[in-house]
Amino acid sequence: NGEKVAALELSGVLCDHSSWRSYWGRAVDAIRFRDDYLGDTATEYYRSSDMPIWKPMNKTSDSETPTDWIQVERNVQIPLDTENRSLEIKTSSRLGSGQTISVTFSYGSNFNGKGYRGRLGIYFSPYSSVILRLDYCTSVEISPPKSADAETEQIFKISRISGGYPRILVHWNGEKVAALELSGELCDDPAWRYYWGQAVDAIRFRDDILGDTATEYYRSSSLTKW
Repeated sequence: NGEKVAALELSGVLCDHSSWRSYWGRAVDAIRFRDDYLGDTATEYYRSSDMPIWKPMNKTSDSETPTDWIQVERNVQIPLDTENRSLEIKTSSRLGSGQTISVTFSYGSNFNGKGYRGRLGIYFSPYSSVILRLDYCTSVEISPPKSADAETEQIFKISRISGGYPRILVHWNGEKVAALELSGELCDDPAWRYYWGQAVDAIRFRDDILGDTATEYYRSSSLTKW
């Protein structure tokens, strides 16, 4: 009756059949109301209408306008083209809270195996320091901006560039607090390039032992250039 009750982004995580894309990923030019044992028994009338505009987080237009804030849902695959869009995170966590922003990157539907593309964490240490962690690479302390004490909400913007020269850029309340060029010199794990040098098309806020405890809202925005 005019209210949105479902908005599904189909993926290998959502769908439990391996051939889902063959059926749901192709063009359609007709429908049918069938009367077999799985057929339609309720429809009385039908019509077509204008297509509602879908507003996914993974915006690919040239617009500089960020997408709307989305309340976080953990352990859900979220499409994000990191080569063209940055991730913004809003939290009310404060210095010394002991909470963590944790973003897991992936390619495809597998977050734990071959599709895993690293995890970025921002840890609000109980000792008031803030640690930026990159799995399979390094941990560095970052200096909070002056606004971190004054603002009730903290906004982080995370930009990731993969490929031959992987880079991580972090802004906190509009101020740049980290700009890392990943390399064998910076990263202490020999497998760092496998995780940070490959393409990413999705993220997840996990709730496992190293998971996210601080993120409240997220959105994508135009990629901050290095």
